Amino acid sequence: MEPDDDEDDPEPFRSPSNSPSNEERIWLHPSELGSLLEPPGPPGHRLWSEPSRRPAAARALAVPLLSGMVGAALSLGILLLAGGLQRPATEEVVERVADRPPFNVDEPEGVARLAAAVAPAIVGLRATTPSGDRFGSGVVFRSDGHVLTNQHLIDGANSIEITGADGRSWVAHDDGSDPESDLAVLSVANVRMQPALLGSASGLRVGQTAVVVGAPAGPQGTPSVTAGVIAGLGEVVEVGGRPLYDMIATDATIGPRATGGPLVDRTGAVVGITTRAVSGEDRLGLVVPIDLARRVADKLISDGRVVYPWLGLSGTDLDPWTAKEYGVVKGTLIRRVSPKGPAEKGGLEVQDVVTAVEKAPISTMNELMMLVRRHEPGDQISLTVVRSGLTRTVRVRLDEAPPAVGAPPA
Repeated sequence: MEPDDDEDDPEPFRSPSNSPSNEERIWLHPSELGSLLEPPGPPGHRLWSEPSRRPAAARALAVPLLSGMVGAALSLGILLLAGGLQRPATEEVVERVADRPPFNVDEPEGVARLAAAVAPAIVGLRATTPSGDRFGSGVVFRSDGHVLTNQHLIDGANSIEITGADGRSWVAHDDGSDPESDLAVLSVANVRMQPALLGSASGLRVGQTAVVVGAPAGPQGTPSVTAGVIAGLGEVVEVGGRPLYDMIATDATIGPRATGGPLVDRTGAVVGITTRAVSGEDRLGLVVPIDLARRVADKLISDGRVVYPWLGLSGTDLDPWTAKEYGVVKGTLIRRVSPKGPAEKGGLEVQDVVTAVEKAPISTMNELMMLVRRHEPGDQISLTVVRSGLTRTVRVRLDEAPPAVGAPPA
């Protein structure tokens, strides 16, 4: 493009009157460089002459420029050694938590498409123990190779192997386990994996569709899939002599190899980690809510352990006749208060009846314990208490469960 003849030529740079002379300055404005350069010659002509024939002003300019470059290089080296410049960031760890449109599971291929969308984030698990191998599933929840599964699957294992949806297998490291929630976190070093889409169990309703997806039985197999509904929320069930709190119950069958895998909603988002089936007339499966599972996983990764809140009391459920005697419809009767525990410090006493936690009504000790466990040590909670026929609100600051207590009663 030809220059505009009417456009004014840029005014050459002029140093202020009080600035040092050209000979004293160690830098020059770009507009001043033109006088120091030889005009371009014919093709093949070098920009600079032989060193002995360079103009004196050019040689004078080269020295400070070279000095500046050396100084800059030295400064850069010092900054790098001191950590003053950020090194290239490591690859970001991704945890997928988002919403997406639901699959139409009522269509003939609806559940199949949903399972196919979830399958890449499910791994098969084999834990080798002195008594034999255990098989199950796991859910990739972070792109840096972290997997959620069940504690009971890897308990006492000498080695753990996981197999991805593409048939590749890796030796997995146990990053920590939590028997109180039957959760464990595994990891594979230096491997990037596709994480599952994580949802939330907070919006679940009894009766809505739930799908259990398990890992294939072998490299050539397909995922196991069972569909059902949410049969219960906030369940407290004793399994193997240990209570599991705040569980989701589903009538979708949890097969042996699906244990530790995901329970997903209609969008394909993981809303829970399956744990096991409970025998009985209903044969319901138990699922750990994903909200709890993520909190447990974060603690295991960062601290290697999970701490629970402690209220420091024990009690019994009230039958209708005893409830009427204490002037309540329902609640739990305090039978013991731990000396110097949170409950005693908050003013709770034996024979008090706790009827609500944070205004949420309770009717059993298990419900009280479940609602307490939704908080963290150090949180302050309000309890609605009936004492001698009078209702009051008591504020209690929760402590960390002492080692001797183990998993927090209440």
